[in-house]
Amino acid sequence: MRDVEHATLLAFLSTGCGTCGTFWEALRQDPGAHLADPTTRVVVVTNGPEAESPAAVADLAPPGIVTVMASDAWDDYGVPVSPYFVLVDGPSGRVAGEGSGTSWAQVLDLLGKAEADTATRRREVERPVTRMGGQDRADRVDRELRAAGIEPGDPSLYPAVHPSRAEDRS
Repeated sequence: MRDVEHATLLAFLSTGCGTCGTFWEALRQDPGAHLADPTTRVVVVTNGPEAESPAAVADLAPPGIVTVMASDAWDDYGVPVSPYFVLVDGPSGRVAGEGSGTSWAQVLDLLGKAEADTATRRREVERPVTRMGGQDRADRVDRELRAAGIEPGDPSLYPAVHPSRAEDRS
């Protein structure tokens, strides 16, 4: 999924999830009909055979769509619920957008925003889209504040209490 021209949509689905049934069926009927970009590749990811029935996955697997059973992928992408979707930018291999939805309309809205954000970042900045955790985000904020001349402990980070709230602190 890296160093390719197309994006990849990872569809994390379960065989026992009612909402997932909508997505399984839609992908069986016409997998590309729901995607704004016809070059986006769809890969369905279920939990492994320790959590899902291989026979049930085989019954639901859409023809022509790569379907894999990989619990590690759920862990690697931090998938909190099913259905869950992760759009991976092909050239960089980085997560461009992710989230859950109960309908293709919601997922398409999520994907459209992610694709637009990725395109904007590529035009404006020559660095790949990254997914930041807490410490990475804090480090980025610190770098941006320092670049603006604001160091730790700067008084501007601790505004004075508004007079109307001064009594609350007494």
